[in-house]
Amino acid sequence: MNKGVVIIFGFLALVMGAGAIVALRDQGASTLVAGDTKLGQPLLPQLKAADVARITIREPEASITLEKKNQRWVINERAGFPADLDKVTELVVKAIELKIGQAEGIGDKDRARMQLGAPGAAEGAATAVQFAAADGKMLAELWIGKKYFKSAPEGDAAKAQGDGRFVMLPSDTGRVVTVADPLKQATSSATDWIAREGVVVENIQSIEVKSAEGGYRIARALLDTPWELDGADVKSAKSAKSAKSAKPAVAGKAGAAAGAGATALDQSRASSTTYALAKLDLDNVAAPGTDAGFEAGSEIIASTFDGLEYRIKVGRLVSERYYVQVALQGEPRRSAPSAPANEKPEDKEKREKAFAEDTMRFNQRIGREKALAPFTLLVAKAKFADVLKKRDALLADAKKDAAKK
Repeated sequence: MNKGVVIIFGFLALVMGAGAIVALRDQGASTLVAGDTKLGQPLLPQLKAADVARITIREPEASITLEKKNQRWVINERAGFPADLDKVTELVVKAIELKIGQAEGIGDKDRARMQLGAPGAAEGAATAVQFAAADGKMLAELWIGKKYFKSAPEGDAAKAQGDGRFVMLPSDTGRVVTVADPLKQATSSATDWIAREGVVVENIQSIEVKSAEGGYRIARALLDTPWELDGADVKSAKSAKSAKSAKPAVAGKAGAAAGAGATALDQSRASSTTYALAKLDLDNVAAPGTDAGFEAGSEIIASTFDGLEYRIKVGRLVSERYYVQVALQGEPRRSAPSAPANEKPEDKEKREKAFAEDTMRFNQRIGREKALAPFTLLVAKAKFADVLKKRDALLADAKKDAAKK
C-alpha cells in the first residue's frame, strides 16, 4: 500500500470519527437533544465542589484514586503521596462546568466504536470518572470516549487536543453527548497527578557529600563569608569505616584546606553546589516497594543557618533520573530583621507583618518537606550535576589561574 493510499484511509477514519453523531442519526437513532430544553444545560447538575472528597479515574489499562485526607488531596496508589491541588481543582471545576452540546441515541454496537463501552479492559471501553463524598456516597459518574474535532487536525489526530469529547452518563447508556472540552485531565497516570514541589535547601552553612568514589565537605562561618574545604576526602559508610570517625576540622584558610600541593577551593564551584540544592523539583514518585539502590548510592548532608539538616540519599539512576529520599531534621528558626533607625510606626507594622507572613510560609514549606520522608522520589540527574562530584573538581585550576595573570 503506497503512502498516498495510507493518507486517504487515515483521513477517512478521522472524518468518520468526527462525524459519528451525524452517522448515528442517519442510522435511525433516537431524537436529537438539540431542540430539547436541556441543550446548553449542565451535564452534571448535582455535582458540587464542596461535596467531593474522592475521585476515581478508571481507564482500560489502569486506574487511580485521588482522596482528600486531613485537608489535603493524596494519591492512594502512591501510598498517600500529595496530589497536585491545582489539577484536582481543575478537574472538579471542569466537570461542574460541562454543558450539553449535542446528543444522539446510540446502539450497543456503536458504543465501542466511540470508546464508550462499559468501563473495563475490553476493547472500546470508556474512561470512567467517579466523584464521591467523604462517606463514600456516589455524587456523579461520567464515561468519556473519543475526542471530536470541528475540522480535521493537522498531523496525528491521537496527539491532537481536540475540540471536545464524546461522553455518556452510565444512567443513560442509550445516548451519546458531546461536550466542548477535551477533558485532558481525565488520566489515570500517577505522574500527571503528583505534587511536584520538592525540596528547597537555602541558607546553607555546610554541605557534605559521601560516595563510594570519595566526597567532600565545605562550610562557611557566615552567610556572606567564603566557603572553606575540609582537607580529606569524605567516604561513604559502605566504602570506608573511617567515615564513622569525627569530621575533620574545616581549614582556617580556603587555600590551606585544599591539602598539600593542591590549589585553592574555587569559590564559584563551591557556590554552584548550593544553587543546585536550592530547588529540587520532583519528576515523579516511585511505587511502594521499588528497589532504589540506596545502599550503593551517595548521601548529601546539608546543614543550614536556619537550624535544619537535610539528609538526601541518592540511589540508582534510571532514565536520567535518580531515586532520592529526603529526611529533614531540626526545628526551623528565623531571626527577625533588625529595625532601622528612626523607623516610623507604620513602617514597623509593615515590617513585622511581612516577617510574620514569611515565617508562616517558611514553616508550611518545612512541614511539607518533612512529610516527604517516607517516599522514594525521582529527581532529574541534572539537578545533582554540581553536587555529586569528586573533591578535586572543586579546586581551582592552577594553570588557568596562572594564565590569567
